[in-house]
Amino acid sequence: EHQFVAFGGDAMREGARFRDAVMITRAQGYWVTEQLLDPGLRGIAMALRDRKGECKGAIGMTVPIQPQTREQMVARLLPPLQEAAQALRPLL
Repeated sequence: EHQFVAFGGDAMREGARFRDAVMITRAQGYWVTEQLLDPGLRGIAMALRDRKGECKGAIGMTVPIQPQTREQMVARLLPPLQEAAQALRPLL
C-alpha cells in the first residue's frame, strides 16, 4: 500500500479516498482542488489526451478562492480549459 504524504490541510491521506476521487474525476472529466497546496487558492485541471484518447499530460489553472464559489469557477473556467485541451489534442 502506498503511503500518502500530505502537502496541505485538505490533502488525501487514505488510499480508498484517493481512489474514489480518481474515479469521480474520470467520470466528470476534470479535477478541482481547494487549498491543497496554498491557502486561499483553488485549482481546476483535466487530462490532455492524444488522438488515440491516451492521457499524455494535464492542463489546469489556479485561481483565488474568492470571490466565486466552486461551482461558479467550474462554470467559468471549464469551457475554456476544455477548448484548450481539444486544441492541443492533434499536437500530442
